[in-house]
Amino acid sequence: MHLRNFVTNNQMVNTVVMTAPPRCDLLPSSCVNNEVIRFNRQLKKRMAPFNNVKILETNLEREYFTKHGLHLNSAGEECIVLRLAVMVKSFLNKKRMSPIRLKRKDNTTFSDLNRNKKESYESNCNAMTVPQSQPSTSPK
Repeated sequence: MHLRNFVTNNQMVNTVVMTAPPRCDLLPSSCVNNEVIRFNRQLKKRMAPFNNVKILETNLEREYFTKHGLHLNSAGEECIVLRLAVMVKSFLNKKRMSPIRLKRKDNTTFSDLNRNKKESYESNCNAMTVPQSQPSTSPK
């Protein structure tokens, strides 16, 4: 499955996957709609292990489809866009975990080392004096 490969290879990318909408021009018990239901179930099952994937449900009422029932009308498109916007915002509002600070064998953290390096650098810079040129005392 190409989608699974994409998600596996892009673990650091937030991904939204849309389910297939049902066909409203056919009976809910038609073989096509049964296949759509089966496909959506498999899609959810295969994307479940991935934390960076959210599933956008496209099960909409008949009123969101055109007269012939195959395509979304403008209200249906707007509904999907609003759902998508909510999902994107949820990705942006996701709390990020702070990194785990590891201790070295001498019980100093890496941030302590960086702070010590900075302080050492600053003290060395302050201690350094720029040699001033001395007037030469050459014999005349």
